Amino acid sequence: MIYLYTSRFPFGQIAESFLSAELKVASSFGQEVTLVPMKDDKKKRQVPSFVLVDRPLCKMGVWLKALALLKVFLPGSLSLWRCCKDNEFSCRYIGDAVKYLFAAQLVYEDLRQKTSISNQSVFYSYWLSYGPLAFAAYKQEYPNSQHVFISRGHGSDIYSTLVGIYYPMRKFALQGLDRVFVVSDYGRSFLQKKYSEFSSKIELSRLGVIQPLKVSPSGSDSVKRVVSCSSLVSLKRIDLLYASLISFVETTGISIEWHHFGGGELFEDMQQKIKQKTTFRLHCCLHGMVDNEKILEFYENNHIDCLISVSTTEGIPVSMM
Repeated sequence: MIYLYTSRFPFGQIAESFLSAELKVASSFGQEVTLVPMKDDKKKRQVPSFVLVDRPLCKMGVWLKALALLKVFLPGSLSLWRCCKDNEFSCRYIGDAVKYLFAAQLVYEDLRQKTSISNQSVFYSYWLSYGPLAFAAYKQEYPNSQHVFISRGHGSDIYSTLVGIYYPMRKFALQGLDRVFVVSDYGRSFLQKKYSEFSSKIELSRLGVIQPLKVSPSGSDSVKRVVSCSSLVSLKRIDLLYASLISFVETTGISIEWHHFGGGELFEDMQQKIKQKTTFRLHCCLHGMVDNEKILEFYENNHIDCLISVSTTEGIPVSMM
């Protein structure tokens, strides 16, 4: 059995979209998979028949959550006090530390329930954040366990404080994992260099897509079409991309049709900038939050001249994969 811990999948509109393709591939191996989301939602996406959805973390009562939060402030394997020994920790990261240690406590309690009814299972965290902390705490308490613990690593969950987020006790978490599968070569190199003692555990495993049914049309419509796909947050620097496109069309006289997929806290600001633009050579389409399937459909039916990213840290963004 594979227990897959997610932030929200299969709930919500866009969260962890690539898991849809991953589960389809898993079906060809006949693996039984149980999804364990931290949060649920009214909208639930379809999953293959062999996939179960277990929601103990979503339905956990207030008293159990209060107890888990209390444990964060008491001595123990998932304690805030252990963060003080971490040279990346500072007082400004207390909020992050409490949040992720609390989530790890919840996963740890669920993990103990699942391991009591299984001799050997694979426990898989989709994010290199709170899940691996829970796995490490379990392996510390049960060092002879036959269970396998793995995690994916994506972007901010790899670069941590470089992008202003603190993930507690990273060395402790890596020590408890059997494998870490990182989606970009840059991310793998970053972790291997920073945590060299765990480098043999860290492997490159890009996110993939199902082979498309058709290829997008050739550029016969004379439109120069540029696409970007990311959240509209400062890390992605979409304002820089917009300014660059304005400069390009004004300098070259070439008209461009720019499509951006993704929403976020800067969406309205970008809408206002576009309303105030003075050049007619740049046509902008902000699509907002769109299902992964709809984006792939757009790629299939429209010729794209350029897929572009100006993200601060990412080598190959998940959106490009």
